[in-house]
Amino acid sequence: TGAHRRIKCVDCHLPNENAAMHYLWKSIDGMKDAIVFYSGHVPEIMRLTERGEKVLQKNCVRCHDTTVTHIDTERPCWKCHRRISHTRSG
Repeated sequence: TGAHRRIKCVDCHLPNENAAMHYLWKSIDGMKDAIVFYSGHVPEIMRLTERGEKVLQKNCVRCHDTTVTHIDTERPCWKCHRRISHTRSG
C-alpha cells in the first residue's frame, strides 16, 4: 500500500545493513528460488523462514525507525500490519 508499492522485494526480504551480506544472501536466496521454480515444486502458499522473518523485521524497523522508537520492536510488524503484503502480486 502507499509508499510500499515503490519498493523492490530485496528492500524488505534481503539484509540491507551492508553490501557484502546483501549480495551473499541475494545469491543464496536466488539459487534456492531457481531450484524451487525449475523443479516444479513451488508451494501454493509461501512462508517466511525464521531467518527471513528476522531480516524482514530488521528492514521494517530500519525504514520506519522514527515511527517505531517507542513501540515493541520484538513483535513482528506484519502481525498488526497485515495489509502490507503482496498476496495479490505476481
